[in-house]
Amino acid sequence: MKQFTRFLIICSLLFFCGCMKTKEHLTINNDGSGTIETETIIPGATISMIDMTMGEMMKGMSQAFSGENPPPQPESIAEEMFGNKDQILKTAQNAGLNIEFLAFDKEKRGEDLYVHYKIKFDDLNKLMSSGLIGTKFSLNTNDQGKIICSFEEDPSKAQEAQMQMQQFEGFKQSEDFQKMPPEVKEQFTKAMKDFSAKFVITFPGKIEKATGLFKQVDDFSAEMSFSGDLLNDPELIKNMYGLSSETTELIADASGLTINKSSNSNETQEKEPASSSETSLGSDITIMLKTGTTIEGKLLEKTDDYLRIETDGIPVTYYLDEIEAIK
Repeated sequence: MKQFTRFLIICSLLFFCGCMKTKEHLTINNDGSGTIETETIIPGATISMIDMTMGEMMKGMSQAFSGENPPPQPESIAEEMFGNKDQILKTAQNAGLNIEFLAFDKEKRGEDLYVHYKIKFDDLNKLMSSGLIGTKFSLNTNDQGKIICSFEEDPSKAQEAQMQMQQFEGFKQSEDFQKMPPEVKEQFTKAMKDFSAKFVITFPGKIEKATGLFKQVDDFSAEMSFSGDLLNDPELIKNMYGLSSETTELIADASGLTINKSSNSNETQEKEPASSSETSLGSDITIMLKTGTTIEGKLLEKTDDYLRIETDGIPVTYYLDEIEAIK
């Protein structure tokens, strides 16, 4: 249970901010095709932390299911995870999107892992629903022949990110974290304080207006940049999820491009959430996730959206739409 809890906390942090320095550039052609270019630097400490947590777990699972002669494990689990070319292709195929790799590079630079790829796509509308773009925004064209690009608000994700930062603070006090090499702990914390991300978009026609977080680069391109201390700057997290006080929007000439009003957010159908009404705070609780995993702990907080449970002394948040049953 302790290994699984540590694994969940590390994964939640890494999915949110494991790629500490990243740049994403979307270029759109007037026929709906285009390119995406991504550059990512994953700090060496992040690589070490993944390998120590997931590597240990995968080794145990391999031995459990394979007996005395388990198959060989990759030298680095983390390097297999990030920039997985096959996974990118599979994601595109699932969306019915045709893509072609124009470049793909993955190499170690000192202790850090550098991943760069550029892909060409054939259908902007399918791309927007594929999940291949990390930045969440919507696109549509209006009757005046203009493209409207709006950075989307996501309050629930902002709240989740803030909770994950709190969980990391709790994890830092745990026995598992204290056992890690000092240099890994220091480097990982430093990487979270040096977070940076940039999103660039290039249109087929000239940009007429850029507001909020968007800054115009040239006649056809604009960018958004985020940088700072994830652990201690709540405004940074709010801005990353579109909660800036200003409307963040771009208006550009469509130049013949037609877009079916689309968004690259992951839209989900309304589901009946697991009930937590009969569970009181402070009580021992068992939840079964829809993946089949069972979690035991003490209930710290419950809302209409999530439960917060202390397991092995560490608080972890679970959203109701991922919970099958609660006891």
